[in-house]
Amino acid sequence: MIHYSTFGKGPALLIALHGFGDHSGFFSKLGDDFLEQYTVVAPDLPFHGKTTWDKSSFDQQDLLRIIEEIRRTRGQERFSLLGFSFGARLALAMLPALAPQLDRLYLMAPAGKGTLGLDLADRVPSFLRKASRWLIQYPGFLLGCGRLLQRMGLLHMVSFQFLERNLRRPERAKRAVNCWISMQYFKLNASQIKPLLHQYPIETTVFAGRRDPLIDKGKFEIFYQNWPKTKVIWEEKGHE
Repeated sequence: MIHYSTFGKGPALLIALHGFGDHSGFFSKLGDDFLEQYTVVAPDLPFHGKTTWDKSSFDQQDLLRIIEEIRRTRGQERFSLLGFSFGARLALAMLPALAPQLDRLYLMAPAGKGTLGLDLADRVPSFLRKASRWLIQYPGFLLGCGRLLQRMGLLHMVSFQFLERNLRRPERAKRAVNCWISMQYFKLNASQIKPLLHQYPIETTVFAGRRDPLIDKGKFEIFYQNWPKTKVIWEEKGHE
């Protein structure tokens, strides 16, 4: 069962996808300009908030069905899409399927290209990701290995801090692994995204924080450079 939160009473529909470890209530922080322009409908993603999810992972078809249900319920053919952090990664990966129906795309502190530690996480093969379901039973061992790799310069401090924050609580560790396994179904390909933004009249706004410890600014700018109808806004803020 998917749980939703709704904010605002604007005429246009905005579907919002929260970040890892967050929930749909995160978007109650949106400013008045958004809430006057849009009715914001935000689902709790699988493994998050009040959503109950029986499967051990989720893929694009699962999220596309959730989005289609929101559109059908609201009776609106077209919509805009907002993603924060992990939710922005999901939104971008689904762009080929959603582009014909999208008016605007908002990406806030997007995870993916330019996120420290995520390139390495993305390269881990599927069978090793699934094996980590067994390994999280031994958080002390994993943290010890992570600490050693971090001291050797093979694991970024941001990645180690993520492990430390999530492995110490079994429910968080399970959620992290299930989302990591699911990420393999949401690959980012700039060579696919740019032609879509040329083809469809989607205005895209990317918000990023100059003090965001998760962003490799150089790789981030390379990934988003020369996107059509796209504005990248840097603010003096962190990730949140």
